[in-house]
Amino acid sequence: MHISNFFDTALSEYQHETRPYIRNKEFNEYTIPPIARFKAVIYLKNNKARWYYSYDLTKNNGKTYIDEQTGITKLCRLINRKQGEFKTAIIYANINVRPIPGANYDYEIAKFSSNNTYATRNDLNFILRGDNCILDLDNINQKSKKL
Repeated sequence: MHISNFFDTALSEYQHETRPYIRNKEFNEYTIPPIARFKAVIYLKNNKARWYYSYDLTKNNGKTYIDEQTGITKLCRLINRKQGEFKTAIIYANINVRPIPGANYDYEIAKFSSNNTYATRNDLNFILRGDNCILDLDNINQKSKKL
């Protein structure tokens, strides 16, 4: 069951202001979450790169679900916050729903430039599989890995 067009929803949500969070412990931004199907690579203006992984697990009523739409929206918000600091930012995807640690993130699904423009794959949609909201990447192997 298709629930939304891929970036129409994620990009409309990521520009909204979010409430500030108070962290009780020091945050390590290089922690790899247990399930991260997407990775954002931000190429900074000082010729360094930073990697950020999506946090796709969400808890509701004591149950844990995979919510990739929220994970991608958070990556887009991060890229929006870093606007002006980077040359290019690319979101890569792994074709496995539950990638193993050290998995390859081969497929570009979005590319952002420093002048606030972006390119995306238009044929991707979020689908519901059971209670999980995932990005339908079943046919992406037949396409180019680059945008």
